[in-house]
Amino acid sequence: MSRPRIQRAGRVLAGVLLAGALATDLHAGLAIVDPGIGVAGICADGRVVVGADDSGAIRWDGSAHAIPGGRIAVAANQDGSVVVGSMTSPPHAFRWTEADGLQDLGTLPGCTTSDAFGVSADGKAVVGRSICASGSIPWIWDAIGGMRSLGALDDATQGSARAISRDGSVVVGFSGTHAFRWTAQDGMQDISPALSADAWAEANATNADGSVVVGRYGSPGVGARPLQFRWTAATGLADLPSAEWGATSPGNALAIDGAATRIYGSLFMFLQDASLWSAASGTIKLVDYAQAQGLDLSDWMLDEVVAASDDGDVLAGIGTHRVGTAYVPASWVISGLAGPIFVDGFDSGD
Repeated sequence: MSRPRIQRAGRVLAGVLLAGALATDLHAGLAIVDPGIGVAGICADGRVVVGADDSGAIRWDGSAHAIPGGRIAVAANQDGSVVVGSMTSPPHAFRWTEADGLQDLGTLPGCTTSDAFGVSADGKAVVGRSICASGSIPWIWDAIGGMRSLGALDDATQGSARAISRDGSVVVGFSGTHAFRWTAQDGMQDISPALSADAWAEANATNADGSVVVGRYGSPGVGARPLQFRWTAATGLADLPSAEWGATSPGNALAIDGAATRIYGSLFMFLQDASLWSAASGTIKLVDYAQAQGLDLSDWMLDEVVAASDDGDVLAGIGTHRVGTAYVPASWVISGLAGPIFVDGFDSGD
Protein backbone atom coordinates (compact mmCIF):
# COMPACT_ATOMS: atom_id res chain seq x y z
CA MET A 1 0.00 0.00 0.00
CA SER A 2 2.16 2.70 -1.28
CA ARG A 3 2.88 5.45 -3.68
CA PRO A 4 5.22 4.33 -6.49
CA ARG A 5 8.79 5.49 -6.52
CA ILE A 6 11.79 4.19 -8.45
CA GLN A 7 15.50 4.14 -7.72
CA ARG A 8 17.64 2.48 -10.34
CA ALA A 9 19.87 -0.12 -8.75
CA GLY A 10 22.85 -2.01 -10.01
CA ARG A 11 23.79 -5.65 -9.72
CA VAL A 12 23.28 -7.58 -6.50
CA LEU A 13 26.36 -6.61 -4.50
CA ALA A 14 28.63 -9.11 -2.82
CA GLY A 15 28.12 -9.14 0.92
CA VAL A 16 24.75 -7.40 0.84
CA LEU A 17 22.75 -10.42 1.95
CA LEU A 18 22.55 -10.50 5.72
CA ALA A 19 21.29 -13.61 7.51
CA GLY A 20 21.25 -15.29 4.10
CA ALA A 21 17.57 -16.08 4.13
CA LEU A 22 16.17 -13.34 1.92
CA ALA A 23 17.25 -15.12 -1.22
CA THR A 24 14.44 -17.63 -0.75
CA ASP A 25 12.01 -16.34 1.89
CA LEU A 26 11.27 -12.67 2.59
CA HIS A 27 9.87 -13.56 6.04
CA ALA A 28 12.76 -15.77 7.14
CA GLY A 29 14.39 -13.34 9.58
CA LEU A 30 15.97 -9.94 10.23
CA ALA A 31 17.97 -9.09 7.11
CA ILE A 32 18.65 -6.51 4.42
CA VAL A 33 19.28 -7.17 0.74
CA ASP A 34 19.79 -5.19 -2.44
CA PRO A 35 17.39 -6.85 -4.91
CA GLY A 36 19.30 -5.46 -7.88
CA ILE A 37 16.26 -3.60 -9.24
CA GLY A 38 14.63 -0.24 -8.69
CA VAL A 39 11.88 -1.05 -6.19
CA ALA A 40 8.40 0.46 -6.51
CA GLY A 41 5.98 -1.80 -4.63
CA ILE A 42 5.42 -4.93 -2.60
CA CYS A 43 2.58 -7.43 -2.37
CA ALA A 44 0.45 -7.53 0.78
CA ASP A 45 2.01 -10.72 2.17
CA GLY A 46 5.51 -9.33 1.60
CA ARG A 47 6.84 -12.18 -0.51
CA VAL A 48 7.07 -10.38 -3.88
CA VAL A 49 8.68 -7.01 -4.64
CA VAL A 50 8.06 -5.24 -7.95
CA GLY A 51 9.89 -2.54 -9.87
CA ALA A 52 12.18 -2.25 -12.86
CA ASP A 53 15.71 -2.55 -14.11
CA ASP A 54 17.26 -1.37 -17.36
CA SER A 55 15.45 -4.13 -19.26
CA GLY A 56 11.96 -3.20 -18.02
CA ALA A 57 9.38 -4.34 -15.46
CA ILE A 58 10.51 -6.89 -12.87
CA ARG A 59 8.81 -9.17 -10.36
CA TRP A 60 11.31 -10.16 -7.62
CA ASP A 61 10.89 -12.97 -5.08
CA GLY A 62 14.55 -13.53 -4.27
CA SER A 63 15.23 -13.86 -7.99
CA ALA A 64 14.33 -11.35 -10.70
CA HIS A 65 11.63 -12.30 -13.20
CA ALA A 66 11.07 -10.06 -16.22
CA ILE A 67 7.57 -9.04 -17.30
CA PRO A 68 7.92 -8.87 -21.09
CA GLY A 69 6.41 -5.70 -22.54
CA GLY A 70 6.33 -3.91 -19.18
CA ARG A 71 8.34 -0.72 -18.62
CA ILE A 72 7.87 -0.64 -14.86
CA ALA A 73 5.91 -2.74 -12.35
CA VAL A 74 4.47 -0.58 -9.57
CA ALA A 75 2.12 -2.63 -7.39
CA ALA A 76 1.04 -6.21 -6.66
CA ASN A 77 -1.97 -7.91 -5.10
CA GLN A 78 -2.15 -10.03 -1.94
CA ASP A 79 0.32 -12.76 -2.96
CA GLY A 80 2.07 -11.15 -5.94
CA SER A 81 0.20 -13.21 -8.52
CA VAL A 82 -1.23 -10.03 -10.09
CA VAL A 83 1.13 -7.18 -10.97
CA VAL A 84 0.26 -3.77 -12.41
CA GLY A 85 2.31 -0.98 -13.93
CA SER A 86 3.11 0.73 -17.21
CA MET A 87 3.87 -0.76 -20.62
CA THR A 88 6.67 0.22 -22.96
CA SER A 89 4.57 0.44 -26.13
CA PRO A 90 1.88 1.56 -26.36
CA PRO A 91 2.36 3.71 -23.23
CA HIS A 92 -0.59 2.16 -21.40
CA ALA A 93 -1.29 0.70 -17.98
CA PHE A 94 -0.99 -3.07 -17.71
CA ARG A 95 -2.25 -5.91 -15.53
CA TRP A 96 -0.13 -9.08 -15.50
CA THR A 97 -0.73 -12.65 -14.35
CA GLU A 98 1.41 -15.70 -15.06
CA ALA A 99 -1.51 -17.45 -16.74
CA ASP A 100 -2.61 -14.58 -19.01
CA GLY A 101 0.58 -12.59 -19.38
CA LEU A 102 0.47 -8.84 -20.00
CA GLN A 103 -2.98 -7.27 -20.43
CA ASP A 104 -3.17 -3.77 -21.95
CA LEU A 105 -5.73 -1.82 -19.91
CA GLY A 106 -5.98 0.93 -22.52
CA THR A 107 -6.65 4.53 -21.58
CA LEU A 108 -9.55 6.89 -21.09
CA PRO A 109 -11.29 8.34 -24.17
CA GLY A 110 -9.33 11.23 -25.66
CA CYS A 111 -6.15 10.29 -23.80
CA THR A 112 -2.97 8.75 -25.15
CA THR A 113 -1.15 7.50 -22.06
CA SER A 114 -2.08 5.65 -18.88
CA ASP A 115 -0.22 4.35 -15.82
CA ALA A 116 -1.36 1.89 -13.14
CA PHE A 117 -0.33 2.65 -9.56
CA GLY A 118 -2.39 0.34 -7.35
CA VAL A 119 -4.28 -2.97 -7.26
CA SER A 120 -6.71 -4.56 -4.80
CA ALA A 121 -5.82 -7.69 -2.80
CA ASP A 122 -7.84 -9.95 -5.11
CA GLY A 123 -6.27 -8.33 -8.17
CA LYS A 124 -9.64 -7.42 -9.68
CA ALA A 125 -9.52 -3.62 -9.30
CA VAL A 126 -6.70 -1.43 -10.64
CA VAL A 127 -6.22 2.34 -10.26
CA GLY A 128 -4.01 4.95 -11.90
CA ARG A 129 -4.08 7.96 -14.20
CA SER A 130 -4.58 8.76 -17.87
CA ILE A 131 -2.71 11.64 -19.52
CA CYS A 132 -4.57 13.73 -22.09
CA ALA A 133 -3.92 16.96 -23.92
CA SER A 134 -5.93 18.79 -21.26
CA GLY A 135 -4.20 17.21 -18.25
CA SER A 136 -4.36 13.97 -16.26
CA ILE A 137 -7.36 12.06 -14.92
CA PRO A 138 -7.58 9.51 -12.07
CA TRP A 139 -9.31 6.23 -12.95
CA ILE A 140 -10.39 2.82 -11.69
CA TRP A 141 -10.50 -0.34 -13.81
CA ASP A 142 -12.12 -3.74 -13.48
CA ALA A 143 -12.92 -6.49 -15.97
CA ILE A 144 -16.64 -5.71 -15.99
CA GLY A 145 -16.67 -1.93 -16.30
CA GLY A 146 -13.29 -1.33 -17.90
CA MET A 147 -11.48 1.95 -17.21
CA ARG A 148 -13.64 4.70 -15.68
CA SER A 149 -12.81 8.25 -14.64
CA LEU A 150 -13.06 9.07 -10.92
CA GLY A 151 -13.85 12.68 -11.73
CA ALA A 152 -12.19 15.83 -10.39
CA LEU A 153 -12.39 18.32 -7.52
CA ASP A 154 -13.41 21.84 -8.56
CA ASP A 155 -12.85 21.07 -12.27
CA ALA A 156 -9.16 20.35 -11.68
CA THR A 157 -7.21 19.43 -14.82
CA GLN A 158 -4.49 17.42 -13.07
CA GLY A 159 -5.11 14.34 -10.97
CA SER A 160 -4.06 10.78 -10.24
CA ALA A 161 -5.22 7.78 -8.25
CA ARG A 162 -2.22 6.70 -6.19
CA ALA A 163 -3.45 3.66 -4.27
CA ILE A 164 -6.45 1.42 -3.54
CA SER A 165 -7.41 -0.30 -0.30
CA ARG A 166 -6.84 -4.03 -0.14
CA ASP A 167 -10.59 -4.65 -0.08
CA GLY A 168 -10.95 -2.54 -3.23
CA SER A 169 -13.53 -0.15 -1.75
CA VAL A 170 -11.44 3.02 -1.36
CA VAL A 171 -9.18 4.88 -3.80
CA VAL A 172 -6.86 7.74 -2.77
CA GLY A 173 -4.79 10.27 -4.68
CA PHE A 174 -4.86 13.92 -5.66
CA SER A 175 -7.00 16.19 -7.81
CA GLY A 176 -5.68 19.65 -8.52
CA THR A 177 -4.06 20.85 -5.30
CA HIS A 178 -6.10 18.66 -2.95
CA ALA A 179 -5.86 15.10 -1.64
CA PHE A 180 -8.89 12.90 -2.24
CA ARG A 181 -10.55 9.73 -0.98
CA TRP A 182 -13.03 8.06 -3.37
CA THR A 183 -15.69 5.39 -2.87
CA ALA A 184 -18.32 4.14 -5.30
CA GLN A 185 -21.07 5.31 -2.94
CA ASP A 186 -19.82 8.80 -2.11
CA GLY A 187 -17.63 9.64 -5.08
CA MET A 188 -14.56 11.86 -4.70
CA GLN A 189 -14.14 13.47 -1.28
CA ASP A 190 -11.71 16.32 -0.61
CA ILE A 191 -9.79 15.30 2.53
CA SER A 192 -7.71 18.50 2.67
CA PRO A 193 -10.41 21.23 2.52
CA ALA A 194 -9.02 23.36 5.35
CA LEU A 195 -5.69 24.12 3.69
CA SER A 196 -4.96 27.68 2.60
CA ALA A 197 -5.63 28.69 -0.98
CA ASP A 198 -1.97 28.48 -1.99
CA ALA A 199 -1.34 25.11 -0.28
CA TRP A 200 -1.37 21.66 -1.86
CA ALA A 201 -1.84 18.07 -0.69
CA GLU A 202 -1.60 14.56 -2.12
CA ALA A 203 -2.69 11.22 -0.70
CA ASN A 204 -0.20 8.43 -1.32
CA ALA A 205 -1.46 5.32 0.48
CA THR A 206 -4.28 3.82 2.50
CA ASN A 207 -4.67 0.90 4.89
CA ALA A 208 -6.43 -2.42 4.26
CA ASP A 209 -10.01 -1.12 4.59
CA GLY A 210 -9.38 2.46 3.46
CA SER A 211 -10.24 4.04 6.81
CA VAL A 212 -6.83 5.72 7.19
CA VAL A 213 -5.11 7.76 4.46
CA VAL A 214 -1.54 9.09 4.49
CA GLY A 215 0.39 11.51 2.34
CA ARG A 216 1.94 14.97 2.39
CA TYR A 217 0.92 18.61 2.14
CA GLY A 218 2.73 21.90 1.84
CA SER A 219 2.79 25.55 0.85
CA PRO A 220 4.99 27.42 -1.61
CA GLY A 221 7.85 29.50 -0.31
CA VAL A 222 11.60 29.50 0.11
CA GLY A 223 12.70 26.82 2.54
CA ALA A 224 9.19 25.41 2.94
CA ARG A 225 9.18 21.66 3.50
CA PRO A 226 6.23 19.36 2.86
CA LEU A 227 4.74 17.75 5.97
CA GLN A 228 3.50 14.19 6.49
CA PHE A 229 -0.18 13.72 7.30
CA ARG A 230 -2.59 11.05 8.51
CA TRP A 231 -6.32 11.31 7.78
CA THR A 232 -9.34 9.55 9.33
CA ALA A 233 -13.02 10.48 9.24
CA ALA A 234 -12.84 11.27 12.95
CA THR A 235 -9.70 13.44 12.97
CA GLY A 236 -9.59 14.88 9.49
CA LEU A 237 -6.17 15.70 8.10
CA ALA A 238 -3.70 15.66 10.99
CA ASP A 239 0.04 16.20 11.28
CA LEU A 240 2.30 13.36 12.35
CA PRO A 241 4.21 14.44 15.46
CA SER A 242 7.77 13.35 16.11
CA ALA A 243 9.89 13.26 19.24
CA GLU A 244 12.81 15.04 17.57
CA TRP A 245 10.94 17.55 15.38
CA GLY A 246 7.92 18.42 17.51
CA ALA A 247 4.34 18.64 16.29
CA THR A 248 5.13 17.88 12.65
CA SER A 249 7.19 15.50 10.53
CA PRO A 250 8.76 17.26 7.54
CA GLY A 251 8.80 14.81 4.63
CA ASN A 252 6.50 12.41 2.85
CA ALA A 253 4.28 9.59 4.12
CA LEU A 254 4.35 6.95 1.38
CA ALA A 255 3.19 3.64 2.86
CA ILE A 256 1.10 2.21 5.71
CA ASP A 257 0.59 -1.25 7.17
CA GLY A 258 -2.74 -3.02 6.87
CA ALA A 259 -3.86 -2.25 10.43
CA ALA A 260 -2.76 1.41 10.19
CA THR A 261 -0.44 1.15 13.21
CA ARG A 262 2.71 2.07 11.27
CA ILE A 263 3.30 4.76 8.64
CA TYR A 264 6.43 4.81 6.50
CA GLY A 265 8.14 7.30 4.22
CA SER A 266 10.95 9.81 4.49
CA LEU A 267 11.98 12.70 6.71
CA PHE A 268 13.36 15.89 5.14
CA MET A 269 15.63 17.86 7.44
CA PHE A 270 19.32 18.45 6.81
CA LEU A 271 19.44 15.04 5.14
CA GLN A 272 16.74 12.70 3.87
CA ASP A 273 16.09 9.69 6.08
CA ALA A 274 13.70 6.76 5.76
CA SER A 275 11.07 7.11 8.46
CA LEU A 276 8.56 5.17 10.54
CA TRP A 277 5.65 6.45 12.66
CA SER A 278 3.66 4.77 15.41
CA ALA A 279 1.26 6.30 17.94
CA ALA A 280 3.67 5.65 20.79
CA SER A 281 6.91 6.82 19.19
CA GLY A 282 5.86 9.49 16.75
CA THR A 283 7.99 9.66 13.62
CA ILE A 284 11.49 8.27 13.98
CA LYS A 285 14.30 7.32 11.63
CA LEU A 286 13.99 3.78 10.31
CA VAL A 287 17.71 3.22 10.81
CA ASP A 288 17.25 3.70 14.58
CA TYR A 289 14.28 1.31 14.63
CA ALA A 290 16.10 -1.41 12.70
CA GLN A 291 19.45 -1.13 14.48
CA ALA A 292 17.71 -1.32 17.86
CA GLN A 293 16.45 -4.72 16.81
CA GLY A 294 19.95 -5.83 15.85
CA LEU A 295 20.20 -5.18 12.11
CA ASP A 296 23.69 -4.06 11.08
CA LEU A 297 23.26 -1.03 8.81
CA SER A 298 26.78 0.34 9.10
CA ASP A 299 27.23 0.07 5.32
CA TRP A 300 23.84 1.53 4.45
CA MET A 301 22.10 4.91 4.28
CA LEU A 302 18.30 4.48 4.15
CA ASP A 303 16.68 7.43 2.35
CA GLU A 304 13.06 6.44 1.86
CA VAL A 305 10.55 3.65 2.45
CA VAL A 306 8.43 3.24 -0.69
CA ALA A 307 6.34 0.17 0.23
CA ALA A 308 5.40 -2.09 3.15
CA SER A 309 3.78 -5.48 3.56
CA ASP A 310 0.45 -5.55 5.40
CA ASP A 311 2.05 -6.85 8.61
CA GLY A 312 4.98 -4.42 8.42
CA ASP A 313 7.43 -7.32 8.45
CA VAL A 314 8.92 -6.48 5.03
CA LEU A 315 9.80 -2.98 3.81
CA ALA A 316 11.22 -1.86 0.48
CA GLY A 317 12.97 1.42 -0.22
CA ILE A 318 15.85 3.35 -1.68
CA GLY A 319 19.16 4.60 -0.34
CA THR A 320 22.89 4.09 -0.77
CA HIS A 321 25.21 1.19 0.03
CA ARG A 322 28.92 1.32 0.82
CA VAL A 323 31.10 -0.71 -1.50
CA GLY A 324 34.73 -0.32 -0.48
CA THR A 325 35.14 3.39 0.16
CA ALA A 326 32.32 4.53 -2.10
CA TYR A 327 28.58 4.82 -1.51
CA VAL A 328 26.49 3.78 -4.52
CA PRO A 329 22.74 4.23 -5.13
CA ALA A 330 20.85 1.05 -4.28
CA SER A 331 17.40 -0.24 -3.50
CA TRP A 332 16.91 -2.33 -0.38
CA VAL A 333 14.47 -4.82 1.10
CA ILE A 334 14.42 -5.32 4.88
CA SER A 335 12.62 -8.22 6.53
CA GLY A 336 11.91 -9.20 10.13
CA LEU A 337 10.73 -5.80 11.41
CA ALA A 338 7.28 -6.70 12.74
CA GLY A 339 6.71 -6.65 16.48
CA PRO A 340 8.02 -4.42 19.30
CA ILE A 341 11.50 -2.98 18.90
CA PHE A 342 12.32 -1.33 22.21
CA VAL A 343 11.94 -3.02 25.57
CA ASP A 344 10.55 0.22 27.08
CA GLY A 345 7.24 -0.25 25.29
CA PHE A 346 7.80 1.29 21.86
CA ASP A 347 4.48 -0.04 20.62
CA SER A 348 2.45 0.46 23.80
CA GLY A 349 0.41 3.23 22.19
CA ASP A 350 -0.49 1.32 19.03
